[in-house]
Amino acid sequence: MYFVLLFMVLFSAVPLAVTIFRWMKLRAIKRRGVKAEGRVIGKFTRAVKWGRAIDKLHIEYRDWAPGQSFRAEAFAPLGKFEVGDTVTVYYLPARPGKIVLAGGLGYGPMLLFFTGLFLFVLFAVYKLDEMIRTGAY
Repeated sequence: MYFVLLFMVLFSAVPLAVTIFRWMKLRAIKRRGVKAEGRVIGKFTRAVKWGRAIDKLHIEYRDWAPGQSFRAEAFAPLGKFEVGDTVTVYYLPARPGKIVLAGGLGYGPMLLFFTGLFLFVLFAVYKLDEMIRTGAY
């Protein structure tokens, strides 16, 4: 029976761990990355099932050292940027195709949701364990 409880805790910890990992990668690029100005060259609205629609932006920006132009994709809230807008991006010189868009979508709401879910499952497992020990089920 305790394997089921352990499985419940581990199963709820996986999305929280993935979200924390992605959030830390995003913060690392913002902290250690190079700031550059880019231009939105394409915009496609993407409808998410059972959720809000978001914009997938195609952005072109110049590398600071050689002046070489790069293209990358980023997601942003619906209608925040239009084609031709100038945007601020952060990128790592070793991987210029991976960018973080200033004002783009973040992981804050997901982090809050999965933290709440994990705490709820921990409380539920605690109460289930208490019920099993006392035999009050």
